[in-house]
Amino acid sequence: PKGDCKFPFGQDLIDLAETGESVHNNMRQVLNENEKYVRLEPTLSKPSAASTDGKQLKQMSAEAEAWEELAEIYQAEVGSETDDARKIERCRRLARIALTRLYKPDEARKWFEEVLARAPEDSEALSNLEQIHTQAGNYKELLEIYRKREARAPSNDTQRRLEMLWKIAWIEEEQLADP
Repeated sequence: PKGDCKFPFGQDLIDLAETGESVHNNMRQVLNENEKYVRLEPTLSKPSAASTDGKQLKQMSAEAEAWEELAEIYQAEVGSETDDARKIERCRRLARIALTRLYKPDEARKWFEEVLARAPEDSEALSNLEQIHTQAGNYKELLEIYRKREARAPSNDTQRRLEMLWKIAWIEEEQLADP
């Protein structure tokens, strides 16, 4: 309840929370008023990444920290994007938002895998997938990542290759071996 805080910053924190809630409500109102851009109604033109309306919605979503709404905008763009490089960048952005802002590693995994499907050498996607699978204990998926890294390591980088081979052996012997 308002005013019942037991710590020194009570009212300031309540005012800050109310301000944050107000910003969020204002963002919701703006997005609802511009629903045609968020939902991409089939009868309306789709905002391109370069359109003023599309840029404004993305900027407002990011400024208001309306990450779910921003993710929806990028998902719509991924679905309509024909340029592979831009599609990869949208997928990468979606993955970053899911991982760092929405704290949804499974959603991030999906988008980083989409990046790898289109750009198999993408080191950011591989690194993030390695982290996601390590934290989740997904050893089969982690094994595949290590195999890709070992295969792509330069032949003269013996230290890197040995590191990957050691990780592969550890997973095969310690994590995936039948007891």
